[in-house]
Amino acid sequence: KFIDACQHNNLMRALASMGAASDALDDPLNDTINYVSNGLEIRTPNSEWQFLTNSSSIYNIMNIDKNRNEVAVGFYNPLMRTSARILYFPVKEKGGKTFVCLSPLLKAALTTDGIKGTRHLAIHQRDDEQKLIRQIPSVIFKHIEAQPAESPEQLIEKFLAAKNFKYAVALLPSKELLKPTEKEQFPLLENLAFLCQGLNSVKSLPKPSITIAREGLLAAAPLEYRVPNKPGTFQTWQLWMIKGDKGWHLIPKKSIETIVDEKIKQKIKGLSDKLDTITKNQRKERSKKMLSHVTNINLVELKEAVIKQKAINLFKLYRSRLRSYDYASALDCCAMLDSSNNTRTLKNFDYAIRGASDHTKDDLILGVVKSGKWSGVSVRTQSKTTGAHDFPLYLFLNTNNGAKILLDIDLRYPTNKGRSIINQSNWDKLKKNIPNEALKQVETIFAAHEKITAKNIQEEKKLHE
Repeated sequence: KFIDACQHNNLMRALASMGAASDALDDPLNDTINYVSNGLEIRTPNSEWQFLTNSSSIYNIMNIDKNRNEVAVGFYNPLMRTSARILYFPVKEKGGKTFVCLSPLLKAALTTDGIKGTRHLAIHQRDDEQKLIRQIPSVIFKHIEAQPAESPEQLIEKFLAAKNFKYAVALLPSKELLKPTEKEQFPLLENLAFLCQGLNSVKSLPKPSITIAREGLLAAAPLEYRVPNKPGTFQTWQLWMIKGDKGWHLIPKKSIETIVDEKIKQKIKGLSDKLDTITKNQRKERSKKMLSHVTNINLVELKEAVIKQKAINLFKLYRSRLRSYDYASALDCCAMLDSSNNTRTLKNFDYAIRGASDHTKDDLILGVVKSGKWSGVSVRTQSKTTGAHDFPLYLFLNTNNGAKILLDIDLRYPTNKGRSIINQSNWDKLKKNIPNEALKQVETIFAAHEKITAKNIQEEKKLHE
């Protein structure tokens, strides 16, 4: 009752289970209230109180010592640096009722840390502690009732909807289907915890399309999510499943080979190959969908050069959409010369996303230059992290779909040798895809960009002299 009250942040229930209403407290009432209320408020990740208050903690009674009047409770919380811990709670009876006292370690966690905390830990250890810690996983598997799903599809939905780690553990195979040894049980829980933590970080994002591969009693699905705080980066999480007599169960891939029998092991390679194919097809489809927003340039049908103000407005709109992670709308601002290298084009877009995320919002437009049917906007950006300036040239063309920024060409003022090499590869691409006359027009714009940039760099130097 006491631990359950703590997990629900219910101070009054916690105090009642300690005997506050029955005059059974070890400490004065105000002191006890302070102990428990302060403990419930602790958010330090590795405090012992997190075993009681975090909803992902799984706890079981491991031993009752009648000589010491003490109950050993085993906790498992994958979010903590030390995931398994035994806490010893003194108990006492009064008026025919049993009440719990605070574990000495919980009191110590309120007043000590560092060396003092280590000393308290040593003082309050018991001879059976390490033995009980090793038993925690087997007790967890013994007491948690497996919740199989009717299909792999339903199992994925249940896993993604799991409120916390406890709900996810119930999706693991039942003890009738698999019998992991004591040595295998901790890794099984840790592998599940790793999967839960990874997917928990992306739960707020739109759920990706799900394709399931099957091979005998095994099934698996790759889930590709955008990585939070890493614009333009995607990560694939694999959900592996196994079928038992009562339905489908979740099983982390790292645990499959150590637990399943030889017959099922033979299916793993075939299923892995199917997953790889699904993942590749999903990425191709994502690329295709993203690039459907980009205009393919027809050089014959180009209109007059984009005028200055229109180019500036489009540049600002593009950067604004990048910063708000509206990728589809940002790509609507773009065009590409060469549709044969989609990977390179999307890499350029990824760099643009990351750049917009890292740069300050004060993009400085240094100038706009036109030559023939081409326009170029010279820009100075500044990194929020390093303060360094960069000087990209945005090229614009007037297509049948309106003014567009050229996405697959990345030319910048060469502040180092590496940038000069990248520029050269972009010039090589331009030579392949546009006629000589157009190439000379772009060269004219870039020469102007270099002059404008060099002037700005000199002016900045004078300001700081």
